[in-house]
Amino acid sequence: MVDKFRGRIILALLSTYPFYSYVMVNYFSSDPNYLSGIIVYFFGAELLITSYSRNKTIAFPKYLLALGAFFLYTLVSSLFISDLLHELGPTKYIYRDPYLRAFVILLVIENTVFDKKAISFSLQFLFGVMVVAAMVSLRQVYDPLFYANIGMESATGASLERYQQYLETLGTNYLDHLTPIKEGYRYSIYSWISGISVGLDSLSIFSILLGLRHMGKVKSIILFCSAGFISFLSSSRWIMLNFLTISSQRIIGKTNPLFYSFKLILGLALLILIVAQGASYFGVDLNKMVQDRLLSESAGTRIYAFEVFGKVFHENPIFGTGGVDTERMLMLIQGKTSQIHVGWLKILYYHGLIGTLIYATFIFSLLTYLFKLAKVNNYWGSFFALLAFVVANGTLVEFSIYYHGLLLAILFAPYLRNETIEKRQSKPSKKPAPLESRFTMIEEY
Repeated sequence: MVDKFRGRIILALLSTYPFYSYVMVNYFSSDPNYLSGIIVYFFGAELLITSYSRNKTIAFPKYLLALGAFFLYTLVSSLFISDLLHELGPTKYIYRDPYLRAFVILLVIENTVFDKKAISFSLQFLFGVMVVAAMVSLRQVYDPLFYANIGMESATGASLERYQQYLETLGTNYLDHLTPIKEGYRYSIYSWISGISVGLDSLSIFSILLGLRHMGKVKSIILFCSAGFISFLSSSRWIMLNFLTISSQRIIGKTNPLFYSFKLILGLALLILIVAQGASYFGVDLNKMVQDRLLSESAGTRIYAFEVFGKVFHENPIFGTGGVDTERMLMLIQGKTSQIHVGWLKILYYHGLIGTLIYATFIFSLLTYLFKLAKVNNYWGSFFALLAFVVANGTLVEFSIYYHGLLLAILFAPYLRNETIEKRQSKPSKKPAPLESRFTMIEEY
């Protein structure tokens, strides 16, 4: 009973996270991760107490051990290398740490059995979330401040000039908040979480749903169109790349992958045409978007990141800087970029060869875990969600997987399966389904 309650609360929180975040920020002026952290740590403590009282062994997958080791490494380096722990204080540092929070919630997920009805309802709800998110992205074409986390009351319908006046009352430093909106970035329903949530969370959910091969054709088209609008209207190249990366999972398992690849390319081309026409209808200047975003010189910041990295990495190659930017690095990037804008270079700079090796072990172990499940269950949605996260860090900087879309992908991985044509045509086997002793498999959505 406790296990079922725990599972439903965790699943409900992750499934509704964009709307939960809106409530927390808009009505309580609170970081949504703070309350979710309290919930996560509460269930982590409850899991330990319950397992101890029942004399039950707690499962620790290899990837989770590696994540725990990386948290300990960052904790020690922030104490002895950067002094970051002393600056924030032990309590604040540990509570805010995204790696510890991710470790605890994944520990809870791995030791909780989620019931079939809750998962089925969550999948249907997430499909609706994708549709709503696409509609909000379209609305933001001609009303950029609609449902946007900008700190101003009655933002919907407000002009950019009014928003600029509002920012000027706060101080000139706040005018930087206006730049992404003017450049055409659209965060859909995800700005209440973070600026990159629109790419990490929405496309993780897209991958989860796309992995369900028995979804009807109409639903599949709606899903592709929704994800397409969210991705291309975001105006972020890394999000568009992730959309294409995730879409490629449909090739796996096809009897004629070359022919299906050709069909997929034609389908994506048609989808891009539909998105372009739809965006143009709602007022997007496609020529300006292509020139200002897709063909802009901002890609040079990634090349410059390699130059800066080459000049500063040798100063702290083994242990890194302890997660802080040195004065020399800040001097080198001044006026050219905001940071070393390549995730895999930034983690080397922050945490050195040792920290990067531990983190890479975590990512590789998690990918291996999801890959094995994907092969057993013929379900690739969860694997591609994490693969897109790995690819994205080639152009952005985000090491934490404490994002509801990624966490849902890991949660669903052991539960979702697709039957192959051969299995559906054969007689039912008397042998138990893979992982049946621990999990309830959902074959169709």
